[in-house]
Amino acid sequence: MTPTPEAWRAFFPAGAALAGVGAAAWALRLWGVGPPISPIEHGALMIFGVLGAFVQGFLLTAYPRQNQASPPTRARIGLVWLLHVIAATSTLLGGGLSQGVRAILLASPWLVTLAWALPIARVSLARSWDGTTFAVPCALAALSLSAMLFPSYGSVALAGAVHGGLVVLALAILDRVLPFFCQRPVPGYTGRRLPGFIPLLVALSAGRALLPIAGDSAIGLAVLDVMLVGLVLRQVRGWAPWPAIKVPMLGALYLGVAWMIVAWLLDALSVLGLVSAGSAPLHTLMLGGLGTLVVAIATRVARGHSNLPIEAGLGGGVALVLVQAATVLRLRAALLGGAASDFGMAALLFALAFGWWFMLVGRPGALARHGAHERP
Repeated sequence: MTPTPEAWRAFFPAGAALAGVGAAAWALRLWGVGPPISPIEHGALMIFGVLGAFVQGFLLTAYPRQNQASPPTRARIGLVWLLHVIAATSTLLGGGLSQGVRAILLASPWLVTLAWALPIARVSLARSWDGTTFAVPCALAALSLSAMLFPSYGSVALAGAVHGGLVVLALAILDRVLPFFCQRPVPGYTGRRLPGFIPLLVALSAGRALLPIAGDSAIGLAVLDVMLVGLVLRQVRGWAPWPAIKVPMLGALYLGVAWMIVAWLLDALSVLGLVSAGSAPLHTLMLGGLGTLVVAIATRVARGHSNLPIEAGLGGGVALVLVQAATVLRLRAALLGGAASDFGMAALLFALAFGWWFMLVGRPGALARHGAHERP
């Protein structure tokens, strides 16, 4: 019998390769010897291309299993993968493409995945309510809209993709899988999903994504940042972190959440004019928060779906350390006025993290199919 296709096996290597090449190219650009990549195109590549590839791979693998639906066909996986690679490549060719063409290219993989996820969500939610099931189409819609608007609205659209799309997906997925991940390695684990988290998360993240469009809204942004911090801390308490945080693979997930909280607090101080942080909050959210979660969850999925011991190992462990180093260096350089070379070194460390992960964990053939997979 033909084995069920697993989308992560195609998308995770693509995301890691895009991260390694894209971040290294950006480091060279900051050092004055790289290709002429603009900051806005670099942001689009990292958000839609790199982080987006891991999102696509996880959703196409886990979403149907979590909702008792049929997995996507190989043809669908191949189509989304091809559209995603074309979209990521288009961020490096932005100057030579019209705004309309760019909007279509960037949005196409997200629209295809959204069209696939909506029927699954409709059937599953008709059976019973689940916050993650509800959040996924909402976040995919935000990513689709942000991708379409990016050629015209640039940084505002990128911030919308991060806050309204990636943050919602990361925390909604974590809310679903973290208690499941903790059950085996933590004896007597009592963590649970607290009610009301997902609707509030979607609403606050949508407000955080849309409010900058209204213009001068510093107080509103700061309030939303603080409300997100409070909401996530409440949920973390329900997840019962203290017994689980001692397990490295689980502690890494909480570390990613901690970076997100730091980013929101820093953003609140920045928009109120209390600190001069520039783009540090967004980079802390992306590198430390989403970057840490991507490496940890991708390693967990790759090993769990290959029936291997659930541990970070040399591949995931070193990658996680390099991501932390990149985040700290990027944050320090932004807050203390570092030179372009400091920002370049942070980008290089991020590239090395995913290049290392690709070689030891994510490259095709690095993990053989050993047996049955898990289904949170």
